[in-house]
Amino acid sequence: MDQFAPVVIGLGLALLIAFVVLATVLGIRHERRRRAALRDWAHRNEWRYVEAPRVDWMSRLPGTSQRRVTLALTGVLDGREVTVADYSYTRTSTSTTTGGDGRSQTSTSSTTHHLVVVVVTLPEPGPTLAVERRGGLSKLGRAIFGDKPAALGDERFDSKFRLTGPDPDTIRRYVGPSLAAEHIAGRVPPWSLYGRQLLTYYEARLDDAERILALAQPLVRVAHLLGR
Repeated sequence: MDQFAPVVIGLGLALLIAFVVLATVLGIRHERRRRAALRDWAHRNEWRYVEAPRVDWMSRLPGTSQRRVTLALTGVLDGREVTVADYSYTRTSTSTTTGGDGRSQTSTSSTTHHLVVVVVTLPEPGPTLAVERRGGLSKLGRAIFGDKPAALGDERFDSKFRLTGPDPDTIRRYVGPSLAAEHIAGRVPPWSLYGRQLLTYYEARLDDAERILALAQPLVRVAHLLGR
């Protein structure tokens, strides 16, 4: 059997290489079809399609390594200029294990995360503020220390969301009862505002052109309800 070992190993490597090549080719074809569908949708709906656009809102997104905006579509929805974009970043993690011989082995793995980003351009600049969902630590801190001055005073809202902004009066002027009610009902996403750019993002990839309006509509709803 030993004489056949090199042949078996060679066949295994050949199959592995063939599989990698096939997967790469299929991935490239899928990406071309995806982009073609998005370009076609943009043309039919009178939106603008741009690959690798230069944007000034990327610093407001998660990630620090290999960050890029792959493509963006911009158009008008309910009287508001909207951009829907593909964004990705890579997160690298390192782990160390100890083998039976007592030696440490370090392994590194990388994961690429994909986000769909929605940006609504407002007619006038606003303050820097945000509505964020509370995580476990935020809920614990609230339970121990109580609400911060920026809280709205509505338990249904304050128990689920955290507000950040220049001062409580400004926050309450922009996040009024109608907008708070939409957040409580789960009809609008968390968002941030900087200058004229209202932004949110979803853990997803823009694989279906027909989802573009559905992804953009909730943030457009936020834009219409600011101050109400």
